[in-house]
Amino acid sequence: LQRVYKFGGQPVVKDFFSANAKGGFTAVFGERSSTAWMHACAGSVVGVGEVVLLPLDVLKIRAQTNPETLRGKGLIQLFWNEGSGLYRGAGWTAVRNAPGSFALFGGSAFVKDYVFGLRDYS
Repeated sequence: LQRVYKFGGQPVVKDFFSANAKGGFTAVFGERSSTAWMHACAGSVVGVGEVVLLPLDVLKIRAQTNPETLRGKGLIQLFWNEGSGLYRGAGWTAVRNAPGSFALFGGSAFVKDYVFGLRDYS
């Protein structure tokens, strides 16, 4: 689910940047580099937004490490009992994901443009 969100959401945010902020990116980074920067910034935004899925990741880890704590409980009951505790560490996750996704999508765009010479790689 996280991969679907990240790799499916990044193009949507990049298209939003293209439609609403392309002039700003071009003015700051130049015509050629602006596309790679838009890809990188869109990746960073999506990386921070990935925090929304953090409770599912926490429950997955608990199921792998201590399945007895989850046995016989439904998803709604788990969310009700845990509450905001499922978001513990969300700030650190966002701080980690922002530069990581920036580098992932920005590096990919850079390689496509400057190494392979592709101009239309959205």
